[in-house]
Amino acid sequence: MIVFSLWGSPPRQNRTSFLKEFLRGKTTTIMLDTPYRLPKLLKELSDLATGREELCLAYRLNYSDEKVRRGPLQILAREFYALKGEFVLLRGAVAP
Repeated sequence: MIVFSLWGSPPRQNRTSFLKEFLRGKTTTIMLDTPYRLPKLLKELSDLATGREELCLAYRLNYSDEKVRRGPLQILAREFYALKGEFVLLRGAVAP
């Protein structure tokens, strides 16, 4: 039984398929990527989203400006779009 999966940066090839799988996967998924890719990643995920996706975004953990937010992807994308920093993106398992 898989409890969660840990994903790194989306690949250049098959990137859209990778991101769709992240949004619709059947296990809890944690994604890490480089700080400068956060705006692009949020834009791409928002473009692929159905509008029902809820994620948790942890930004600059252990820094004085740390932020942890949970909510709809579109709202997180608006809040974090202009920020560049270390982040972790978490998506819970999608119910069948």
